[in-house]
Amino acid sequence: MHTTNAKYAQIPQIAVIIVTYNGEQWIDACLQSVQASSIDCSIIVIDNASIDATTEILEKRFHEITLIKLNENTGFAQANNLGIATALDQNADFVFLLNQDAKIDRLCIENLSNAMNDHSKLGIASPVHYDYQGNDLDNGFVWYLEESRSTYLNDREIKDVKDLYFVKSVPAALWLVRSEALKEVGGFDPIFFLYGEDDDLAKRMLEKKWTIAVVPTAVGRHAHTKHETTRQRRRKLVRGYFAIFVGVLKQSDVSVARRCARIAIVAMRCIYDAAKRGDISKIFCVAAAGVKTIAALKQLRKSIREQRREYAFIDKNGDS
Repeated sequence: MHTTNAKYAQIPQIAVIIVTYNGEQWIDACLQSVQASSIDCSIIVIDNASIDATTEILEKRFHEITLIKLNENTGFAQANNLGIATALDQNADFVFLLNQDAKIDRLCIENLSNAMNDHSKLGIASPVHYDYQGNDLDNGFVWYLEESRSTYLNDREIKDVKDLYFVKSVPAALWLVRSEALKEVGGFDPIFFLYGEDDDLAKRMLEKKWTIAVVPTAVGRHAHTKHETTRQRRRKLVRGYFAIFVGVLKQSDVSVARRCARIAIVAMRCIYDAAKRGDISKIFCVAAAGVKTIAALKQLRKSIREQRREYAFIDKNGDS
């Protein structure tokens, strides 16, 4: 039986959004964890043209979900935006973005929702990210905490954990996002195919005075590929550098010339570090990301000029 904390009289409408792409290995456990949640949620799955058995598993075992099958792989950002728009059309109060290779504990969404209710300007709430087995904290999650200078890791060691830890950003593998914030800030910038879209949205949330926090009573588990091929590693590096370069270009507090100069400095540092280590592959990845950034300038200018209309969520009165 799914229950809601008596402290909160009104049960929020929550839509879980899962973007899938060749996720047959993970999707069953992912959805089962949502179905076991202590709070009822609708589930929207956007499939990015999987070529494995992902959609067959979804259609055979999960009849109650909303499944949207795309004809091509549109990327993580655009597919999530489609799911978010669908959830907002259904008047969801919150959307929970969940990676296909992640799963949640029973109280995860409920505890995140309670934190949202307690903090009216909390735009994004994240659970603590563990590895898929639940043994150790996720390495990427730890890196984000350290970048935000969060005291959570130290508090955890001394067993004096607080209810909430505000951060600058956190991986979007498990995000509860307030619909009101999305309507004001917009969704993921589709210029990012994969990687970088979460940091970009987090930055825009903070610019609009929404906050981002980790809720220690909420727990999620996220898997990572342990053995990447050389091609996968290179592609990941290119997308990572591209995200950094685009992030610099989107800064509005300095001139375009200074933005370009910052990109050049970042690129030269990366190239220098790679050269010291003899990593020729990394040097080519930096160069490829630079070319990719130049090729994306037209799309980026359009996105900025139109005030991000391409990924804004318009309500029924025509307001952003």
